[in-house]
Amino acid sequence: MKNIAIYGSSGWLGRAALYFLLEKDVENFILTSNNYSKIIFENTTYPLIKNNEFSKIQNQEINILYIFGFPMDKLSNEKKLKVEFDEIMKEIEVFLKNNVVQKVFLASSGAVNFQENNIYNIYSHYKKEQEKKLREFCDDMQITLEVSRLFSVIAPFYDLSKDYALTSFIKSGMNGEEILVSNGDAKRSYVFFQDVIDFSFENSFNKTYDARTLNISVNNLAKIISQIFNVDLKVKYCEDSKLANYISDEDFFINNLRKVTPIDKASIKKIIDITKKTKYELIK
Repeated sequence: MKNIAIYGSSGWLGRAALYFLLEKDVENFILTSNNYSKIIFENTTYPLIKNNEFSKIQNQEINILYIFGFPMDKLSNEKKLKVEFDEIMKEIEVFLKNNVVQKVFLASSGAVNFQENNIYNIYSHYKKEQEKKLREFCDDMQITLEVSRLFSVIAPFYDLSKDYALTSFIKSGMNGEEILVSNGDAKRSYVFFQDVIDFSFENSFNKTYDARTLNISVNNLAKIISQIFNVDLKVKYCEDSKLANYISDEDFFINNLRKVTPIDKASIKKIIDITKKTKYELIK
């Protein structure tokens, strides 16, 4: 049995991680959210504690601390972003010092590549900084750190108000509308989030890697979703689609993954069905 902590449990990836971890042999959860007090999955209620309360926990044995929390709502104001970012990192550092944590999993982003190529982007800058600070914390405390750089994710409990390719296509399909693709040849590195959780749960790599299983064009993803909902598809193509690519060619993740979920009609429909049929609710 494993004891799991999830920092940032009420967001898209936090909810999806909890759902997939509930299918495993997990004994106890410590879950955080600044916006909600509890989350209900299939009539079972799980309490959510504030992030500042998280740092007050002591003397717990934690097998994996998952970190999804990031101040996305402050991206338009770097001054406020830095204040909240520093608070988050301090809370995590204190928690690591006061408890026995075997492994930390950070959901980072493929956007850090912008930073590595000397292109300033506020999000990529702070995700890279988050990786750096966690590496320092974990090295000092001899804790395994797994940094999973996510590019494009397929996961349940998506937010249809977010303007991602996946959610935009699903929203159009659910409304019975034609799916419109503005740059069909552009490619994305996609991964099924369950594969990421399975990988982190089953392994103990002290490593930073790109989490991707397939580089697929936006057009092909839209085509799959249009078939699921039986709606029309309209695609436009740009002269230089490479400028819009968001991909990785790194193979570490896929080469070490026990089982790869194919990105096809059946697997994407399963994610849609999980979201539609699973009873879950966030309570303020």
